[in-house]
Amino acid sequence: MTGRAEVTTGPLAVGQFVSMVKRTLAHEPMFQRQAIRGEVSQWKPYPSGHTYFTLRDDDGQLSAVIWKGRCPIDPSIKEGTEVCLLYTSDAADEGLGVDLGGRRII
Repeated sequence: MTGRAEVTTGPLAVGQFVSMVKRTLAHEPMFQRQAIRGEVSQWKPYPSGHTYFTLRDDDGQLSAVIWKGRCPIDPSIKEGTEVCLLYTSDAADEGLGVDLGGRRII
């Protein structure tokens, strides 16, 4: 392997890294209110009322969740539907992972 990349810090525990990512998302103005467009895959509504899915395009993918009561969800959304997810930085606060929590899906 040539050209070894330098490590900035660490090694970090997973929880530390997740906390750093969440803090960055919460405090960076660019992420305060962002609309993200993509195709829905792995659409999974749960009896709890939460809906988990992947938002993807040809260049990337994000794990996403709409928490129960956060917003109305169009019942016609299914695998392959193109949607726009409105993300706000406070939506990243829930849970132990770094799922993209949406405020609205259209």
